[in-house]
Amino acid sequence: MREIMNISFKKSLVALATIASLSVTLSPVVNAADVPSGVQLAKEQVLKEGTRDYPVTMDPAKATDAASNAVLLDVYNQLVNYDDKGNIIPGDAKSWDVSPDGKTVTFHLRPGLKWSDGSPLTAHDYEFAFKRWVDPKTGSEYAYYLSLSNVVNSKEVMDGKVSPDKLGVKALDDTTLQIKLDKATPYFVSTLGIGFASPISEKNFKKWGEDYFKPEHMVSNGAFKIDQWVVNEKVVSVRNTNYWNNKKTVLDKVIYRGVPDYATQVNFYKSGDLDTTYTVPIEQYNSIKKAMPNQLHTSDILKVFYYDFNTQKAPFDNVKVRKALSYTINREALANSVIGMGSKPLYSLLPPTTSGHNQFRPAWAKEDPKALAQKAVKLLNEAGFNKEHPLEFTVLLPNKPEFKKAAQAIQSMWQSTLPVKVKLNVVEYKTWLAQRSAPSTQVAADDWYGDYNDPTTFYGLFTSTSTQNSPHFHNKEYDSLLDKAATASSDAERRKYFTEVDKVIDKTMFIAPQYSSSLPYLVKPYVKGWVNQNPLAYFYAKNVYIEKH
Repeated sequence: MREIMNISFKKSLVALATIASLSVTLSPVVNAADVPSGVQLAKEQVLKEGTRDYPVTMDPAKATDAASNAVLLDVYNQLVNYDDKGNIIPGDAKSWDVSPDGKTVTFHLRPGLKWSDGSPLTAHDYEFAFKRWVDPKTGSEYAYYLSLSNVVNSKEVMDGKVSPDKLGVKALDDTTLQIKLDKATPYFVSTLGIGFASPISEKNFKKWGEDYFKPEHMVSNGAFKIDQWVVNEKVVSVRNTNYWNNKKTVLDKVIYRGVPDYATQVNFYKSGDLDTTYTVPIEQYNSIKKAMPNQLHTSDILKVFYYDFNTQKAPFDNVKVRKALSYTINREALANSVIGMGSKPLYSLLPPTTSGHNQFRPAWAKEDPKALAQKAVKLLNEAGFNKEHPLEFTVLLPNKPEFKKAAQAIQSMWQSTLPVKVKLNVVEYKTWLAQRSAPSTQVAADDWYGDYNDPTTFYGLFTSTSTQNSPHFHNKEYDSLLDKAATASSDAERRKYFTEVDKVIDKTMFIAPQYSSSLPYLVKPYVKGWVNQNPLAYFYAKNVYIEKH
């Protein structure tokens, strides 16, 4: 056994024999506002944060959108958190032990944890939350994460074959939570800092049911608690004096404003209605960089853009059609000229910032563009489409500037090269979320933020058991390779399996990867503790303080 200060995601991918023997006691370093000596604080400690859109839910098990997650990361705390570089640091768990075979992880909670109403928070609340998370009755789109992480009976619970009580999560006492895995899973602990892994007060949930998540009934365990939620306008959270590290929190209030139009966000920022923006509009990036270079920050993040092809709906059940369309997306032009802002062309699902993999570039990506276009036309001809009988289809996308700019460029690439007629169906964000996996959807523009820094956060989307599988892709070879990677005995062996997964994606082309993006955003000079290089793009308000200005 050895004691270590913290475990980074890259370090978590060393040989399994080493990982399985760890008894982890983390250092006192935690997420908190660190105010240097002599700094004068503003009298009013209020952060006005711009979010990607309007939050959809305050239920951790159901929050699939970035806006909801931004709020939930502040009002809930998890077993572990991430620092500004993505390393694991203590959350509610002060330490944990991993059994010699790597199949049992035991978390030791801080003593005296409380909910925002002052009632005790125990390991039993974590057990209750995890079992509710995977219960089919809850309907969590992220329930598959516990299956991907090999938690005992997680798949069986999801499939309704056994009761949630059989899930391999158990509170041994008020401060000890034990989680059993079907097999050693090197990345397991690194998955537990996401919002879905938040605890829920069993007592209060049994009292209020789904109304628990309304501000008037909701209790939480983070540095802040919900004070107000005005649907389609804002969420207001206030300092939670019962948070275990409240003495290190500086902000008194956070106002989250959902502003779907990023140009409007920038205007709100300039007028002082926002202290931070979620991002900046593509068309304004260069001018903003010139006008406010010290306020514009960029983080390389775990985010990819791609198209989902509905593999269960003709003609996209034909791999020739899918390949023809993917071959004729000029990714270099798309990333470097159309989108810009630090974007990078992608031929696989994984962004360059992902730990534990080898960047994949298929052979066809190195071919002459004209020759590749001719190959794509031939594939469509073989699938029954030509100038007299063009392929007609619709691409579903959300009403977001980056999505629209990319979609218009790809539409032009396709229609100037192939016998196709492409319609863009631009819908509101909530509608897109609901329709991208619908059986009637032909092609959907999509993106994904990695929830933890490991290839499985992306590959896991498309396993046969995943509820996020928008292309409706089911492939035994794909599933098997991920199963083998989960039990690999070394980082090198694991990378080998992931390369084979990339080959399956390229062979079946159920998605068309396009580019990975960075996150440019604005922050007022007096807001300290916000800027970071966490590839997960997690921002914690408990790290922030407002300087006098």
